[in-house]
Amino acid sequence: MPLVLLVNENSASASEILAGALQDHDRALIIGQRTFGKGLVQSLFDGPQGTGLTLTTARYYTPSGRSIQRDYSDGRLYDYYNHRVDEATMKRTEARTSANREVFGGDGIEPDIQIASHQMGKTERDLDDAMFFFTRDLLNGRLNSGFSLKMNIVKTGMSETADASLNEQLLNEFQNYAKREPGTAFTDADLTSERLFIGQRLSYYITLARKGDILANRLATTNDVPVLKAMSELPRARELAIASLNKH
Repeated sequence: MPLVLLVNENSASASEILAGALQDHDRALIIGQRTFGKGLVQSLFDGPQGTGLTLTTARYYTPSGRSIQRDYSDGRLYDYYNHRVDEATMKRTEARTSANREVFGGDGIEPDIQIASHQMGKTERDLDDAMFFFTRDLLNGRLNSGFSLKMNIVKTGMSETADASLNEQLLNEFQNYAKREPGTAFTDADLTSERLFIGQRLSYYITLARKGDILANRLATTNDVPVLKAMSELPRARELAIASLNKH
């Protein structure tokens, strides 16, 4: 079975161990961003007057001998937790997978394919805030225009794109709302260029309010950049799985 594993900078500890083992054995294609780099086993010892000592007693390694732990010898805890690291001075070790692919250790798990999730810009963040309040007012019948949401306007079928799932009238109603509400300063160009984003996020918020977070997150996943990349790389993952079987 072809396997693609999605990771990012918040994948830590046990998830990194699993990702590293699958990568070392060429059993999965790893896609996303470099993982957090937490590979320590720590033991807690009680001290006097309610104190305690956390002591590192072991480290995690992948099957090829790669250390998962990111270097923290400079002692700057803020930099460690926020991934502020100089790539040029990063201490990394080279290793080989079962199929002799080159991989590196010493700073989490580096994906086979690097791809970042979409990061909202300022205009998108402002629009997202406006859509949250628009959805709240819409579903509570508080829109000044008197517009109401028909039950068949928003569909939550996984095969449909968010843009096609939304009635044109709903998109236009949000645009009118965004332009007339105090504190918003969206131009017609903003609303036109971000129309697909608006459609996707309105679908998400309305589904969240009506159906809950499980279905809303499932809908959002259909537009997620790393997920779409993972789906497109399934043929490559199949080739990797076949090579893995041949090696064993």
